[in-house]
Amino acid sequence: MNIMGPLSKEEIEKIVDRIEDGNGKKWGASLSLSVKIICVHPETSKIVMVKNQEKEIAPGKIKKSMWELPGGGVHLKQSESDETMNETPKAAAIRELSQETGFSILSFEIDGILGGFQKHNIKNKKGSQANPYHYDIVLLAHLKEMTIATPGRVTSDPTEGTLAWDWVDPTRQIRERNGRYYYEMRDRNEQIHTNSMMMINRFIFCSEDGD
Repeated sequence: MNIMGPLSKEEIEKIVDRIEDGNGKKWGASLSLSVKIICVHPETSKIVMVKNQEKEIAPGKIKKSMWELPGGGVHLKQSESDETMNETPKAAAIRELSQETGFSILSFEIDGILGGFQKHNIKNKKGSQANPYHYDIVLLAHLKEMTIATPGRVTSDPTEGTLAWDWVDPTRQIRERNGRYYYEMRDRNEQIHTNSMMMINRFIFCSEDGD
């Protein structure tokens, strides 16, 4: 999977408009959307991040457990006969942030779209291209009730995707291992997912490469 972009707020909003006015259903299985949420602590400027379960994403290919922005897929109609209603990015962001952190949906607010990234070369489990149009939509959120903002384990069930959440210092250090570079938290020896760091660099630090 490769990333193209980033895309501006205006470009993402045009895509969202096509879905919300009913035209999105014509895209069928050629379109997929996901949301990522940047929720910033009002006093420390730390960001909510979740640690996901290590899992096999392809035969012999393991996705390591690391920290990343909360988020997930947006529910869309896959055909004209599909009775499922298209989910808005905001609704998806509310659902995902609540599921992955345990926050009450009344304790936070989604402020709006910051922008996004376009992905290409999305392949299904059989190896064929399933969704030539895929967009990651990045939204900003804030907590209205800081009393609930105590980090902790979300689940102890290994079948669940998210293990825990925490307030993470978005400043990072770049490490090198076996000729590959990756992002690591400055205050602990744990890895941050590259895609999430790209989004933070772009929409929080307002830089292309995070330097």
